[in-house]
Amino acid sequence: MHLEETFAVLNKYRLNLNPGKFAFGVRGGCFLGLVVTQRGIEANPLKIKAILDMEAPTNVNEVQRLIGE
Repeated sequence: MHLEETFAVLNKYRLNLNPGKFAFGVRGGCFLGLVVTQRGIEANPLKIKAILDMEAPTNVNEVQRLIGE
């Protein structure tokens, strides 16, 4: 969709954009804590760092502790 079409639809439904809160022509960015790119929606690496760095559980008790049982 081209920018002119986008603005026409926004105008039709009387939607306003705040210039300080949007950007066109970018390859990606953060939105609601997620990373949105041309590939799709991904988790923000800064938000999931602790999970990625966590050691894998080695026994049943550690698994139960991990899932909250």
